[in-house]
Amino acid sequence: MNKTLLRQFLALFLLLCMLCGTTLPISAEVSTGEMMPTETSVPVSTPENATSDGGTEKADSSGTSSLPSATAETALSEAAQAFVDAVAALDSEGILTAINDWGLASQAWQADQSNAELTAALETATEASDAAAAPVYAAEDLYLALSDEEREIDAVKAAYSSLTALVISMQLAMQNPVAPGDGGNEPDLEEIATVLYGDLPDAPTGSYIGEYGLPVATGDTKISISAWKHDLLDASSKGRLDADALNETNAVMTAEKQDGTDYAIVPIAVQVEYPANGATTTVTLPDSVELLSYTSTAENLVVASEKERTQILDTSYKDTSASASGFYVKATEDFSVTFTYSAPDGTTINKKLDVSINGSAEAAVLPTSNSNGVSTYANTPTPPFTTGKITKIEYVVSTWLVWFNGVEAYCCDNGLYAAPGGCPTYSFAYVSTLGADQYVPGNHYANQINIWGGLNQLSLGLLSKSHDVNDFAGSSFAASATTTYSTTSNDVLKTAYEYYNDTQLWIIEHYPNSVAAQTYLNSISALSGENVVTPYVNPGDNGYYTYAYFPPAGYNWQRIVVVDLNPISDDDDTSGLPDVPEMQYYSADWTAPPQSASGSFDLTYTVHIDKSAKLGASRREAAALYPGKFNP
Repeated sequence: MNKTLLRQFLALFLLLCMLCGTTLPISAEVSTGEMMPTETSVPVSTPENATSDGGTEKADSSGTSSLPSATAETALSEAAQAFVDAVAALDSEGILTAINDWGLASQAWQADQSNAELTAALETATEASDAAAAPVYAAEDLYLALSDEEREIDAVKAAYSSLTALVISMQLAMQNPVAPGDGGNEPDLEEIATVLYGDLPDAPTGSYIGEYGLPVATGDTKISISAWKHDLLDASSKGRLDADALNETNAVMTAEKQDGTDYAIVPIAVQVEYPANGATTTVTLPDSVELLSYTSTAENLVVASEKERTQILDTSYKDTSASASGFYVKATEDFSVTFTYSAPDGTTINKKLDVSINGSAEAAVLPTSNSNGVSTYANTPTPPFTTGKITKIEYVVSTWLVWFNGVEAYCCDNGLYAAPGGCPTYSFAYVSTLGADQYVPGNHYANQINIWGGLNQLSLGLLSKSHDVNDFAGSSFAASATTTYSTTSNDVLKTAYEYYNDTQLWIIEHYPNSVAAQTYLNSISALSGENVVTPYVNPGDNGYYTYAYFPPAGYNWQRIVVVDLNPISDDDDTSGLPDVPEMQYYSADWTAPPQSASGSFDLTYTVHIDKSAKLGASRREAAALYPGKFNP
């Protein structure tokens, strides 16, 4: 994979930001590994991980990261520990302040390039931003020096994820700097809960600002382990967590043996509501049962590999307010399974599920193989699955993320439903391609916010208006946003008002420094015709294959796309494939049916940096390097 180095990424932005108003996320390997909790005999308790006044808990004023340390089983090498420590020591707040100041100085200079004072101010801001960003580049160097094995350690993955989030925020701060004192009017907890967390069974008791600049709700932690219910949900279904299961002390279920066999297939679901940041969970199965791979079908049972077993049974939580997942086990006799939650403060919660194998229950049904087979174009890969289900969801910094058959996946239909509970069996639909300028592997959250958006949706006729632009002047959004975004043109704010739904406008208004708000404005700037540029893409980058999976006809569920992380080869003939999945756009305001006409509208360009780009180049240096191209 062609990696985009952090310093190269920021360097090219310095060279092109006068031209480019699009979002440029870096390539990153976001953590998919999990932290193994230490089992204890602490009595069951419900931890409180919110602020005492029920308000919004601010991030540590030092701006430093809170990262998990290695356990005895995953002791870090000296080099790996140095990387983790370097990321933990980063002063995120100070770095972003310096980058934001550079953005303001740059905008002022662009408006009056002959002004000597503004030119001097830009040079000073450039020096300050370079100095502030130097520890970020140093941390990157430490990461690049690690071995592949060291990069797979949980603590290293978590540190790299934090580094990635910081760099994305740095880049966005360059593009949409916020004037001093224009940080938005922060809502109280009740408003945060109503706008962002109304989908959860229990109201939050507090919140803190997460890595991506939005409030992460906290509350009384609840967990559950129960039967994974496959009863299909109707259009009136609300919420994605089973509130009854969360409130059970311990659960029981029965399972029928498969016809003509001596074993039962047992579907099990686990849930967590309001896990503490950095908490972990683990499922403990008895030796008498076999954990099945998500590749299993009714015709072919596959035992989970050690890697998949870890991914299914062990989970860590970062900026997460809720999670639900399901899995299957093969059992020949009665058994019990335990679900253990471990918080960073040492608190644990344990719940047990007792499973009875008898003839009075209904036998579980695994997805069947696609009877129609899989048809792909010549020289294109075969999809990883022919059928499957949504096996996991997480509510991370106000957005639901999904996994399909245990693999990170993306929702493509505005307003439709997706969850493990009641999920129908999906079938493979087709292969499409995704340009290198549309997607960068590594950050599930950022890609879900950005994917299938912006101008592509406009060209496909899938972008809907949410508000009458004539109402903009008298709206509360205009009253607040025109002050908060004093350096943003009124036309951009009008267009944002016209296309974005109320939740997205609320995020833009109140959290201008968040990744979501700044991404939305970047996209709208492109739609408004401001600073539109065709991004540079390395000619050797051919993009990625995507595999689309559809629910049964008539079911009002999300269509799902899985991205193949192996880049398209130069030898592949993709001329007959769609260049984007033919889907409706993703909604950051992902509400239950019925479908809403509104949703997110995002545009992401990925820029692969020219190796010759100079870090910290000033505007005048950039003009000299790229004569005739670097124009306001």
